[in-house]
Amino acid sequence: MENSIQPKCCKHHRSFDICNLDNDSSISAKLDVQWNINLCTKLQALNEDLTILGLKPFFRKSDSFIPTIDLNALTSAFSKLFERHIQSLNSRGGFDEAISRIKAELEYSRTMHERCKEELHSVQCSLSQSKEREHRIEAEITDLSNQIRKLKDSIRRLESDFQIRNTQFQHEILKLQKENGTLRARFINHLKKPMASTRRPLIPSQPCTENTKSELDLARCTVDHLLARENELFHENRDNDGFQDLEPEETSLDGSSECATSSSSDESTYEGRFTHNLSMASSGSQMGPELEEKLEGCRLRSTQCDEELNKSNDKLSELDSLDMTGEMSSTQRETETDHSEV
Repeated sequence: MENSIQPKCCKHHRSFDICNLDNDSSISAKLDVQWNINLCTKLQALNEDLTILGLKPFFRKSDSFIPTIDLNALTSAFSKLFERHIQSLNSRGGFDEAISRIKAELEYSRTMHERCKEELHSVQCSLSQSKEREHRIEAEITDLSNQIRKLKDSIRRLESDFQIRNTQFQHEILKLQKENGTLRARFINHLKKPMASTRRPLIPSQPCTENTKSELDLARCTVDHLLARENELFHENRDNDGFQDLEPEETSLDGSSECATSSSSDESTYEGRFTHNLSMASSGSQMGPELEEKLEGCRLRSTQCDEELNKSNDKLSELDSLDMTGEMSSTQRETETDHSEV
C-alpha cells in the first residue's frame, strides 16, 4: 500500500484499508493515520536515524519526487532495533558484573597503591635515618682513630721515658748495692776488730754493760732491717722489669750470720770494750738513717714507675675495647645497609 504524503492536510484524520492482492480476507487490516507536520518530521528524523544505524530506510522517492512510506521496511527496522535492545539488556548484566569486578579491583589497586606509598615513605625515612646514623658513626670512628693515634703516641713517649728512668734506676740500684756492701763490710770489720788499746781500766758497772748491749742489739736490728729492705727492693725491681738474670745477693744473710757469729763470739768481751763498742754503735746508728733514706728514695721511684706502667696498661686495654667497639659498629652498619637494600 502506497500513500502520498501531503503535509498541507495536517488536520485531517485518514483511514486506509489494507488488503492482500490475492483477495485473502484473513490477513486484511485497516490502517488509521492522523497525518500532520509533527508526524512527518518525526518520520523523516526516524528515517535518518535508521540510515545512520545501518538499517534499510523506509522512505522512497518515486518519479514525481513524492516520498513513499514502506511499512515493511519500517516494521523490519523496528524488529531489528527491538532485538538489539533485548541483546543489549542480556549482555548488560555481564557488563555490570564485569564493571563491579573492575571497580573492586580498582579499589584494591588504590588501597595497595596507598599502602605501597606509605611503605615507600617509611623506607625512605629509615634510609635517611640510617644514612644519618652512618655519617655519625663515621665521624665517631674518625674521632676514635684520632684519639687512638694520640694515645699510641703518648704510650710510645711514656715507654721511652720509662726505659730511660728504668735504666737510671738500675744504675742507682747497683750504686746503692755497692755502697751498702762497702758499709756492711766496714761495719763487720769494726765489730770484729779488737780494742786498739787496753790501757783503760774496765768498768765493772752492770747497768752500763746492759745499756751497751741494748744499743748494740738496736744497731744490729737496724742493719738487718736495712738489708731486708734492700733485698725486697731488689726483688721487686727484678719482677717488674724482667731482669731475671740478676740474682739477689746473699751478703745480707751472710752479713746477718756474720753479725750473729761476731756478736756471739765477742759477747764475752763487751764489758772490756765498752768505749769502743759505744763509738761503733753511734757510728752505725748514724749510717743507718742515711742508707734508709736512699733506699726509701729508690722505693718511691720504683713505685712511680709501677704506676706509670699500670696507666699504660689501662690505656692499652681502653684501646683494645675501642677497637672492638669500632668493629661492632661497622658490622652493625653493614647489616643495616643490607636490610635497607633488601
